[in-house]
Amino acid sequence: MYKAIDIAIIPEQSILNLACQINASFEDRRIDLNLVNAVPHLTLSMGVIAQANEQVLVDGLKVLAEKYQGLELELSHVFNAGFKTDSAEGLGIAASEDLMNLHNDSVELMQAYIEGYYEADIFADYEQGLGESCMNWLKRFQVECTGKNFDPHITLGFGSVPEQKPCKFKAGLLALYQLGNYCTCNSLIAEFNLHKSQN
Repeated sequence: MYKAIDIAIIPEQSILNLACQINASFEDRRIDLNLVNAVPHLTLSMGVIAQANEQVLVDGLKVLAEKYQGLELELSHVFNAGFKTDSAEGLGIAASEDLMNLHNDSVELMQAYIEGYYEADIFADYEQGLGESCMNWLKRFQVECTGKNFDPHITLGFGSVPEQKPCKFKAGLLALYQLGNYCTCNSLIAEFNLHKSQN
């Protein structure tokens, strides 16, 4: 069995609330963000793996979460995917050195386990149907969206995102999800806290 998965940062509650609030204002409901099966997130790495390799990634993710405790992020601009069709918008996140390092570490963790299996059943909610862009977004991530091409953002959906005041916020969780339609974080596999312990 194969799964489309996402190594992702789940932001602190205030940003989750903002993301859901903006998404709720969009007329186009193809992406319907919520805190259960379409969780707002910042993708660090994305691809298809065999379920047999899932635990290896979970173990590696735990190590990364310990390494990046206290990670702070900055909302900096409105993100536009720039596709000719299905051009989603979101909250653009500043590409800090720590964030870029975590991205590169996440890509490296997943790289050895990437599979070339691209059938609908890799998505958690495939039986409900998949959008045209869904598979394409997944396929192009490792090729076009990593390293120097990584453009960190939190996708909000198909609509116009209002300008936001730049603000810093905490990266709440480092998580592994099985993807759903439109590469949403649909089914939680594992999560680790990124908050520093208050000792």
